[in-house]
Amino acid sequence: MPSCDPGPGPACLPAKTFRSYLPRCHRTYSCVHCRAHLAKHDELISKSFQGSHGRAYLFNSVLWLLSGFKGEDRKRCPWGFREEMLGSTPALQTEMELEDLQKDLPHYLRNLSSDDADVLVWDVLLLPERSPYNLRAFNVRISFPEDYPMSPPTVTFTTKIYHPNVGDDGQVCLPIISHQNWNPSTKAYQALKALNELVNEPNLAEPLRLELADLLTLDSEKFHSDAEKFTLQFGVPRPS
Repeated sequence: MPSCDPGPGPACLPAKTFRSYLPRCHRTYSCVHCRAHLAKHDELISKSFQGSHGRAYLFNSVLWLLSGFKGEDRKRCPWGFREEMLGSTPALQTEMELEDLQKDLPHYLRNLSSDDADVLVWDVLLLPERSPYNLRAFNVRISFPEDYPMSPPTVTFTTKIYHPNVGDDGQVCLPIISHQNWNPSTKAYQALKALNELVNEPNLAEPLRLELADLLTLDSEKFHSDAEKFTLQFGVPRPS
């Protein structure tokens, strides 16, 4: 895949520069649709466009703004808007993030991959550092929505884990990817880093399994004993 590095440039594009990329109707607020759409998402134009994905993120952001336009409004777009443009950008974004992460995989991750047919789904092996979870490894799946990075990915354990912040179905209560906290500039590697930290240090303020949070609070020795047995039974052998 060719490099998308934009080369040297400012770390942050100001709103004025961002608006210069938009079609004329967006820049002048000459139509009701533009005024409403840009007013609603005005915070997006102040986001930082840093690193090798700056232009890709900018392109995604502009197309996302355009995604709110329908029918005749799209036909008037001076760029010659095409539906397939919107469908391709999340895949491009995740593919670039995947390649970057594979080149410099953190010590707590192994076997990061995606299906060639669907780059919006990643699988990775998590290797926590702290007891009792460091006795085994855990398979994790990251699923990216069709409007990524405007909406957060979901993270699911496909290996059973005895943890207060992970539900019986493998869903994780991870603040960084919650809809309330999500920032479109957040990258998948940051979510995986936060996941590793959460597994090592459970967040008892926001548990998904109250009974485990209560047990850890009231009888940590029994919790760790039960968690160790569970981890040895269901965890994946750690690679050397």
